[in-house]
Formats: sequence, structure tokens, C-alpha cells
Amino acid sequence: MNQIAVAGLPAAPPSPVDSFDVFDTLIARRCIAPDGVFARMERELAWPGFARLRRAAEAALGGSDYSLADIYRGVAQLAAVPQPVADAWREAEIAAELAEVVPIAENLQRVRDGDLLVSDMYLDAAAIRALLDRAGLDRQVGLLVTPRGKSSGAIWPRLREQLTIGRHLGDNPHSDVAMPARFGIAVEHTAVSAPSGVEDWLLGVGLGDLARVLREARLRTWTPDPLARHLQLIQIQLNAPILLLASVLLHRLAGRLGSTSLLFASRDCNLWLTLFRAMASNLGGEPLATEYFHTSRKARIDAAPAYCAYAAERLGEDALLVDLCGSGWSASLLLRSLALRDRHCFFVHRLAAVPLYERHAATPDTCHLHAAVAPAQAGLDHVRLEMANYADHGSVVGMRRIGDAMLPVLAADRRSEAELRLVAAQHVAFAAVAGIVRHAPLPAVMALDDATIAAMIAEFYKLLSRESALGGAFGQSHYDEDVRTLQLLDLLPPNH
Repeated sequence: MNQIAVAGLPAAPPSPVDSFDVFDTLIARRCIAPDGVFARMERELAWPGFARLRRAAEAALGGSDYSLADIYRGVAQLAAVPQPVADAWREAEIAAELAEVVPIAENLQRVRDGDLLVSDMYLDAAAIRALLDRAGLDRQVGLLVTPRGKSSGAIWPRLREQLTIGRHLGDNPHSDVAMPARFGIAVEHTAVSAPSGVEDWLLGVGLGDLARVLREARLRTWTPDPLARHLQLIQIQLNAPILLLASVLLHRLAGRLGSTSLLFASRDCNLWLTLFRAMASNLGGEPLATEYFHTSRKARIDAAPAYCAYAAERLGEDALLVDLCGSGWSASLLLRSLALRDRHCFFVHRLAAVPLYERHAATPDTCHLHAAVAPAQAGLDHVRLEMANYADHGSVVGMRRIGDAMLPVLAADRRSEAELRLVAAQHVAFAAVAGIVRHAPLPAVMALDDATIAAMIAEFYKLLSRESALGGAFGQSHYDEDVRTLQLLDLLPPNH
């Protein structure tokens, strides 16, 4: 039997290699299914019905072995266009595939120099290598492309004659699992490219644009630490959607109030500010001034002169204070200290008045409170929401003026190195979402009415509130810091 020429591999490798499927194993499409590529081309070519023609041309080839060139000869006939036009469309399809490619980081990191990639595909090896390059694969690997070699099983015994395959990884239950296993090759199935439960739900309710953002962020990120990965998935699948949807409500509220300056409260809003800025093209309208507002319960209640000067400069009539959750108690007291009234504050979750606080000082009527989620909503845990939005710095305890600049004074961060590594992992995942949103249109999200958005935020929030991993990772240090803060405010005795 003739040897198979596998580009990039020696004829007789000295040690076992692993083999990998390519599509939906190492790389995915942003649009999820191949039809999305054809729909993209239809828009870009401005040729109504192109996607239908493209599907029909491939279907007409039936079970034969065919290439992309064969498909576009059929497209030329069905569309009644000259072959050079169809050839240009063929190149446009490769360009569209490149624009849609998403790396599957979890599987890409398993590829080693000398491994073999095997694909049943109508694209040629050069096009597939270009897709892998775009996805960031930098290993020296072989690439074997056949029309149906995997699915028919023909390729596996031939490969075994030349290679010792340690394990094959792929997504297709037939081509990547059943067929290689039939020939004694160890196999591993991967389904990571399939939509998650959250993404599938979003697709089902017509929010495919948001589902695709979350899926892409999930596929682009990976860490082998199981707890860190779990926390990353909480970020991508739950926390980011909460803040993305809340950003739409916040932007609409700012428009109704005529607010032009949004003050995102530290530390809880450190991630939200990043996402809100990334959503600028989706939110539209005149750009709003956004600022990371250095604040905390202690800074607001102490109301030291330097801090009051800093806050007063920012809390003008056109300012809207933004916070993750709270009752409005300390913000209202700060406004009273500044002799300000009728300012507005927006929370994702407005909490009920806290008796411990109210006994210390009743909440003054200085601030109008708005929220996506009202205090009466059941099944929500604001502590876990705070844990999902940790900053990587200590709490603000005051401000210091240095010349014309105001410098935040931060408390010592007493979290362990292990906890800070987990926070850093959360930030990596959230940054992936923000980076994608910056360039991803979200028309379906933007078309939702306020009530629907609020209801969806509550559903994501309920799911996040059940995530015990957050408490397991951060519970003790969160409790300890809260006790220290209450002691500093003279709300708890020092020996509590």
C-alpha cells in the first residue's frame, strides 16, 4: 500500500503522536453553523438568495468527493453567472471563513509539535492552515485533508501503518469517535464548541447575537485550574450578561434624566465600566463621560474634607452615580454631607434598607434610587454578585490632594495570593467578553424593552446566586473584610 504524504511530518516519527480533528475541535465559527458563513456572504455580496444557492450547489454533489472549486462550478450554473464571478465568490468564502474563525483554546493548548491534524473538508490544506494561523496555532504539525477519509474509515488503517497514534480528539461521534475506535485507536470526544445551556437558551429566545458573544468568549479562554475555569465560566455565562443588559437600562435612564456623566463606583463597578465603554457602538447616541469613581462605605460616611472636595467636583447635576448593589444609605449620607440633593443613583440590585445602618443614621431623602432589580426579588445573593465583580485593588478609604491631582488612598488588600490569582482569572474571562462586544453588533439585545431586560437580568442573577464556587473561593475573606469595614464605621464592636 502506498504511503500517505502528510505535509509537515516525517515519514516515520520516532514516538507516538496525537491526532486532532480541526473544525469544531481546534477552531469554531463565530456564527456557529456553516450556514452563517453563507448568510454573511449574502450580505457582503448583496446577492439575495446566495446562501440558498450555495447550499443547493453543495447538496447537488451528493455523496461524491468534492472540493470548494467543485461547489462553485455548481454555484455558477445555478446563479447563471460566468465562472470567473463564481471563482471570486469562492475566494470570498475563504475570506468569510477567516473572518468567522474562533480559536478553541481548551483544545488548541493540547496540540504539540509533531502532532497530526486530520479533516474531512472541502477546503484545501492551504485554506485550513490559514484558518489555524488566524486562530493562533503555532505548532509544527502535519495536516491531512480528505473528502471523506475519516467518516468512511478509510484513512485510519492507512495512518496506523505509518504512525503510532496516542489519542485522537474530535467532535463528530461517527467520524472522530466510532470510526477510529473501530481500528483500535484511542479516542476522546469533545463537545466544547456546541452552545452551552445558557447560550442555547439565548438562541431559543431570539438573542443569537448575545449567545454568539458568550460562546466566543468561552471558547477563546481557558485555564487548566478547575476552580479558576469555573469562575471564568461564571463571568462569561452569567456576570457579563447581567452587566451587559444592565448597561442598556443604564444608558436609557441616562437619556431620560439628561445625565451626561456616569460615575461607576469602585470597587464593584471595575468590570462594569470596561464593558459599558466597550458597548458604545451598540448603545449609540452622544458619547457619555464615564469615570471610575473612587468610593466606599467608609469614604462616604467619614466624609473627610479631601474626599468631600473630590466627590463634590464630580457629583454635579448632570451626574449619575452607578453601583452594583446597595440600599443607597451611604450615598445619600454623602450627598447630605455635601449639601446636595436630587441626585440619581442606578443599581443592578437595589437592596432593602439595612436595620443596622438605619439605627446608626436614617437614610436621608437626598438621592433618587433606580434599579434593574428591586429589593423584593427573591432568590438573589448580592454577596455572590459582588464576588463575581471583585477588583484587584484594596478598598478606597479616602482621597489625598497632590497639587492639582486627587490621589485615592487604598486600604491594604488582605486577600491571599491564591485569591488574587482567581480574581485575575475572572478578569481575563470578562475582558474577553468586553473585547468581543466592542466589535459585535447586538441588534436583538438593543430591541428589547426595559421590562424584558429587567426580567432577563433577574434570571441570570438567580443562576449566579446559586454558584457556591464563589463562596468557596472568597467567602471567608469577604466576611472578614465586611466585619472590618463595619468596625471602622463603629457599627460593630472591635472584638466582634
